[in-house]
Amino acid sequence: MTQQDTIQAPSVLDRKAEVGATFSLAWPMIMTMVAVILMETVDMLMIGHLGQDAIAAAALALNAWFIFLLFGIGTLGAVSSLTAQAVAQNDDRGVRRSARQGLWIGLMMGTPFALILQYGETAFILLGQDPVISHAAQGYLNWMAPVLIIVFVTIPLRLTMASYGVTRPAMLFAWSGVPLNALLNWVFMFGGLGFPAMGLPGAGLATFVVDIYILVLAVLYINFTPKFAKLQLFVRFWRPDWPRFRQMLSIGLPSGGSWVMEHGLFGATAIMMGWVGVTQLAAHQIALQVMSITFMVPFGLSQAATIRIALAAGARDLAAVRLRGRVILETTLVFMLGCAILFWTVGYVFIGLFLSDDDPNRAQIIAYGATFLAVGALFQLFDGVQITAGGILRGLNDTLVPMVLAFLGYWVVGIGGAYVMGFVLGYGGVGVWYGLMIGLGFCAIAVTLRFWRQTGPKGSAFHRIRG
Repeated sequence: MTQQDTIQAPSVLDRKAEVGATFSLAWPMIMTMVAVILMETVDMLMIGHLGQDAIAAAALALNAWFIFLLFGIGTLGAVSSLTAQAVAQNDDRGVRRSARQGLWIGLMMGTPFALILQYGETAFILLGQDPVISHAAQGYLNWMAPVLIIVFVTIPLRLTMASYGVTRPAMLFAWSGVPLNALLNWVFMFGGLGFPAMGLPGAGLATFVVDIYILVLAVLYINFTPKFAKLQLFVRFWRPDWPRFRQMLSIGLPSGGSWVMEHGLFGATAIMMGWVGVTQLAAHQIALQVMSITFMVPFGLSQAATIRIALAAGARDLAAVRLRGRVILETTLVFMLGCAILFWTVGYVFIGLFLSDDDPNRAQIIAYGATFLAVGALFQLFDGVQITAGGILRGLNDTLVPMVLAFLGYWVVGIGGAYVMGFVLGYGGVGVWYGLMIGLGFCAIAVTLRFWRQTGPKGSAFHRIRG
């Protein structure tokens, strides 16, 4: 059967219904990510009460930790594409194979990553970081490192549920962890309820306990809810399935690599901002924190995109793939344009929320931060499009070429552009942000064109889909 044979008549497809179906799937996934970043924000606010050394140590530890986390999240995204394709084919065995091998990959990634992070202090010192701060960061990492194993086991369960359109339980699990995380921070960090005050390591312990709690809820739900109990996901769990394992890695590893390369882009620009000056670096970090909150919407949409596209791909429905891709990209653009208008008009208000009134550099930081947000309003349009387009392509099992495009966009165009605009042309901090915009713009255009090409008359949208 050719792609032309799979195209339905336009009248069969209901655009309004597709918008509703996408939103129904996506909003709980978006809110799950909002809960995750809210826990992170609460952690940083409470760590702030431990002093600037604790903040510096936490930032150092988390920058390292996030590299491993993002690689794992990107790699495990293969679970959603393969399970959703199997759901579309009414193949419960295929769902079980993909979900189970996702758990295998999660354990096989998380364990060595956790061990590597036990040597974070040594690496930080070799990289020229302050020994006292490095030691404090290691105390935090001692608990945050095994959190990776827990998260990497939870993600395949959450994505398997989402492949069936079941997303609200994971959202509720995550949101129930928000107050629990704050309570345990108080208990372990500051000695609440008579516990010894652990300081920064207590924040890591609180996160560890909360993530175990969320994992237990996910395991219980998927093991005892009739819809998922039939999968028998944990029966003979130890039996290998090497063909599916290799297939998942072939899809997931390039995706994980793309995410790490994007993180590397932002890490490199943070270093460049440090060359410009401390005040602009502070404004840079605050502006990125503001944008990270709104970015959770396209982040959640990208996960929903993978599932919606994979369901259509599993059914070999090219017309639905095209429609769903357009709806998701248009939804992303509309939302991010709304955020851009906010950043252009009242960006200074958001920057000011992160600063005390008596900060002697408050006015300067707000001025720089508002300028960065004005540029960031444009690059977040591109950032939203590139991550949702990446999710669309992942639903077609297409991740290798997008990884190459990510390398070119982030590391060649983005970092190169940031350096040239910031230092060769002398635009300073705002030039660095222009470089970010150019790099993300390249990626957004490239992956979107990739989607149109793959689903066009001469494309090959389904040649990576098995079953």
